[in-house]
Amino acid sequence: MTGLEKLERVRQMVAEWMGPDDEVAFFDGLEDAIIGVASQYTQPPLVVYDERAIIDHFIDEEHMTEEEALDWYGYNVADLWVGDGTPLILKRVDQP
Repeated sequence: MTGLEKLERVRQMVAEWMGPDDEVAFFDGLEDAIIGVASQYTQPPLVVYDERAIIDHFIDEEHMTEEEALDWYGYNVADLWVGDGTPLILKRVDQP
């Protein structure tokens, strides 16, 4: 599944769960790092991204070093807050 196909699928999933006042945010350009949608009772759905896939995107697509990618991720993605619809970032237990 391409990044755009994944993005469209996630938009459909979110639309099924959203209430009329719910807002859901996406990280621009990081479609390949999306791993799903999370929900919790009475809360809006949230897009879930894989932390390692985000960092790998910056290394592979933006031609950053590992250190540059980690710095960029930490400052521009991990610390980003855009309201209650801010995406979740999953750090997998099976990855360092």
